[in-house]
Amino acid sequence: MKTIAVIGPDEAEAKKVAEQLTGVRAVPGAGPGKDIDGVVAVAGEPTEEAVEIVQAVARNIGVVAVLSDHRWPNIPGVHVLGSQDIAGLQRLIDRLYVDAKQWELAARRADQQRLEQVRVAIRLRMQRFIREGCSAADLGEAGSGGRELAHRRFLAELRVAVLSQGILCPPVDTALPPAAKPVEVPGRAAQLATLAAGVLGAVGLLFAVGRLAGYPWLGLSLGLLAAVALGWFRLSAQQRAIDQAQREADFRLLQEAWSAQVTETITRMNIPRVAEQLTLRTGV
Repeated sequence: MKTIAVIGPDEAEAKKVAEQLTGVRAVPGAGPGKDIDGVVAVAGEPTEEAVEIVQAVARNIGVVAVLSDHRWPNIPGVHVLGSQDIAGLQRLIDRLYVDAKQWELAARRADQQRLEQVRVAIRLRMQRFIREGCSAADLGEAGSGGRELAHRRFLAELRVAVLSQGILCPPVDTALPPAAKPVEVPGRAAQLATLAAGVLGAVGLLFAVGRLAGYPWLGLSLGLLAAVALGWFRLSAQQRAIDQAQREADFRLLQEAWSAQVTETITRMNIPRVAEQLTLRTGV
């Protein structure tokens, strides 16, 4: 409910006007520091002192309603009505004054809703980028600069996500997160032993075939060639699998670091709040 101060040189007249106002909490003679939303001055003639008081109140609170049957000078923010025009005064109060406390509470609720909407929008956008906007394949070979490029893309997307909400992006850490530890291949010794056995088997088989055909050295040469080809193929396939596992491990580590950076950036965002501006302007 609005709180309206009713002031004037005649306390009885001020109290009489206050009792006739409805839908507001009218306080006769209320002064500064009483959470006043509006002021009604039950004034008589526009003496120099009365004009100075009304001007001071108007400068402080913005709008003053003056009840007087005398002609008052034009003063910014001052509305003059007849001393008996209570209905007009009621309409003026309803139209010009607001309940500052309710106004501030509504602004705080709107600020909180805005804050949550911004946080959710940024988090969803960045989660989508982390999940779909980049992949382990984008990291490329070790030393190719793929990790650096992926991280720069993430930082650019994070800044755009914040700026798109109409908010100044706070400073972000641009350092590249550390790479994952080298991937250890389980059973590497057993795999090498199997490869060696396969190579020796190929050499032995082709040597035996060449010997039966009367060309043992040709069989041995073909066996060695086949062994080299088989060994190269198996080792290359194994290395590709290791590289892929390493890229996936690096990418998982990047995703974890990115998620943490998104959270940290969101907590440091400075979202201007309407309620704070209302407090500064109205002193509520």
